[in-house]
Amino acid sequence: MKTVFIVNPCAGQGVDEALIEKIQGLSDENIEIYITRSPGDATEYVRSFCTSCGGARFIACGGDGTLNEVLNGVIGFENAEVGVLPSGTGNDFCRNFDSRALYEDISAQINGKSMKCDAIKYTAETENGNVSGYCANMFNIGFDCNVAAMTAEMKKKPFISGSLAYLISIFVTLIKK
Repeated sequence: MKTVFIVNPCAGQGVDEALIEKIQGLSDENIEIYITRSPGDATEYVRSFCTSCGGARFIACGGDGTLNEVLNGVIGFENAEVGVLPSGTGNDFCRNFDSRALYEDISAQINGKSMKCDAIKYTAETENGNVSGYCANMFNIGFDCNVAAMTAEMKKKPFISGSLAYLISIFVTLIKK
């Protein structure tokens, strides 16, 4: 089975060049790397890949947002699997399971046996109409969403990234509330 690493260069502290070099060093023709360009790009790429090439194992290299986009790309396609190499800010999905080291083992991600995991379907009413999709571990509203949105804004500021952006966002959102 082909393995496609979906790398989000904006996740966590930014582009993880060491991770990309490690993947490229595997020199296996059944391995590809796709670097996302914008929000929603992973979903579109994975969906397009599955439509034109059939299934694959897609490894989300990023945080929960990257995992969410990859998940929404594979839903409805046979022989499509999702894995995670956590490099985001929170990585809440991975925290629900055993050791983070298991997720960081690239060989295990490629050769491991897939396991079933529930996907939560949601529909939300927004100013732009109804939006629906799937999530892998949780669906947040209110305070959590405000913090996530603020974290994305904080990461655009110089010298603020990763966990620092998240902590500042919690503090600012608490004050605003």
